[in-house]
Order: sequence, then structure tokens, then C-alpha cells
Amino acid sequence: MITSESSTLSELKARRDIEDILIRYCRGMDRGDLPLLKSCFFDDAIDNHGFYNGPAHAFLEQAVVRLCKNFVSINHIITNIHVELDLPTNRAKSEARTLCLFRANREGKLVDVTRLSRYLDQWECRNGEWKIVHRLLVGDIVRTDPVAADTSEPQPRPETPYPDGQPAGRGDEDPSARFFENWWH
Repeated sequence: MITSESSTLSELKARRDIEDILIRYCRGMDRGDLPLLKSCFFDDAIDNHGFYNGPAHAFLEQAVVRLCKNFVSINHIITNIHVELDLPTNRAKSEARTLCLFRANREGKLVDVTRLSRYLDQWECRNGEWKIVHRLLVGDIVRTDPVAADTSEPQPRPETPYPDGQPAGRGDEDPSARFFENWWH
């Protein structure tokens, strides 16, 4: 009985660790947080995003620069996480569906890009820590729509809160950075 309970707890912990890393990756992409993104992958990991197939950390370095340069706002939403574990070998595979919403300035016009895709990840647990060792991005749908009230220029971020909340930012400029630094105050 104890072995069975211990095995179940190990499986639950592994699944939760993997889900947390997938969520951390999305948060890192949305905030342009390179250290957070790199913490999701082992140093020798490979990322295949179609247009890029090589070392994951090098991809992330390029992606952060590209996303911050080309997009006004970025939102990665992760859903339907399926995980298959092989605990005796400290390996796992997962498929996670993603909904990515990007606002971009293309030739002076604001557009919203919606992308539905899946991350097919291979995982390893090394020294008690799960991380991605190989990622394959599978694109399902991409849709681009003009922004209805296009002003042809991105609107400046207000210095004070607007009616529906604080404006988002990248890295340390995002309110969540301060929130989690001092979350008991």
C-alpha cells in the first residue's frame, strides 16, 4: 500500500511540475523574461519551431528580441495538457494546446494575430528537476485580423491605471514583477 501511495504521489508531483513549467514558459514569453524562459529547458535542449530547429536557449534569445520588437502585446494561453510519464526512466512526453494572441503593427496598421498550436515536448527529470529536452511546435491555425479602431499607431501605455486594470509591460515593467517580489505587503 505504501509503495502504491508513494508511486501515486510521485506521479502527481511530476505532472504538476510539468504543468507549472508549461505555464512558466507562457508567462516568460508574454513578459519577455529570458531567464524565466531558459529555466524551462535544459542547456542541451532542442526547440523546433519550424522556422527554427536548434538549441532551445539560442531560440529563446532570438524569440524575446523578435517578439518585443514586432508585437505591441503578446498573450500565450495554454490548455488541454496531456502528459505521459515513464517514471522509472525519469522521462515524460506531453502535448499542450496553446492559444496565442499577438497585436502587431504591420506596415502602419494594427493587426491581431491568433495562433492555435500545440507543443509536443519530451521531458527529463535530472537531479530531481523536470525540464524540456525537446520541443516540436505544431501549428494548427493562424488567423490575422485588422484591429477595428485602427489608429495606425500603437497607443501609448498610460502612466496611470485605466478603467479595466493596470497596463501590461515587459520584464520588470509588468505589474506582476512587483506583485510577486513583495506579495505579502
